Amino acid sequence: MNTIDLLKKTVKNLETGESGIIAVITDTKGSTPAKMGRMMFITSQKLYGSIGGGISEKSAIERARKMLKEGIKTEKFSVDLSGTEHSDTFCGGKVEILLINTQLKAKVLLIGAGHINIALNKYMEMLGYSVNIYDIREGLSFGNYKKIDSYDTVFKEFDNNSYLVIATHNHSEDGKVLLSLLQNKCKPLYLGMVCSKRSFKELKTNIEKMEITVPDTIFAPAGLNINGNEPNEIALSIVAQIEKIYYNKDGSDLKDVKNGN
Repeated sequence: MNTIDLLKKTVKNLETGESGIIAVITDTKGSTPAKMGRMMFITSQKLYGSIGGGISEKSAIERARKMLKEGIKTEKFSVDLSGTEHSDTFCGGKVEILLINTQLKAKVLLIGAGHINIALNKYMEMLGYSVNIYDIREGLSFGNYKKIDSYDTVFKEFDNNSYLVIATHNHSEDGKVLLSLLQNKCKPLYLGMVCSKRSFKELKTNIEKMEITVPDTIFAPAGLNINGNEPNEIALSIVAQIEKIYYNKDGSDLKDVKNGN
């Protein structure tokens, strides 16, 4: 598989949510099975391309799959093929391999394609999240836009590793999303709703009349208290809140954090 085909396959896998490790030979000395620049793509189950086989490739695959499990971003290692004492095998040379993790942070579902979620989409993608926007309206042109027939079908797109923000064009539609998620026992890592405290209190009361519990862990209104009310400002406050949860931090000012921890 040539480099262009390998990169196309890598992009295709990332678009379908299957992340992996790019392995590239960065340097060689002496006789080696593959030369500098040879690449392969390693997922948890599949392999694309080759970096020459043998002990070099076997080691790259094992290290790559360990990186995927542990969330390690990059690793560089060398394999001694000289056949001398303590070398890995005999081939006559030495190879250096760089492993790059393409794994995205987490899956983010933005329900509603309004100004706030459009801004959120931009921020979240820049920060390395896998993002999709869902709306019931036709003709929206975002690359990661998915049209759905009804907001009460959102639960079908959900998994328990998702971060989810509800911000449709209509508060009653927001209610459909939330009710659907609760009825189907969805428990996202983060669930935020763009709304006022008053409107969420009313929505919560109506749902609980159906004998459905609305957990206190829902962030409604979503976001941190930075007092901005423009779409980009609201989006920024939600991004900061999600990052705080993702990294399990308290969001305090850095000047007040002792020892930089």
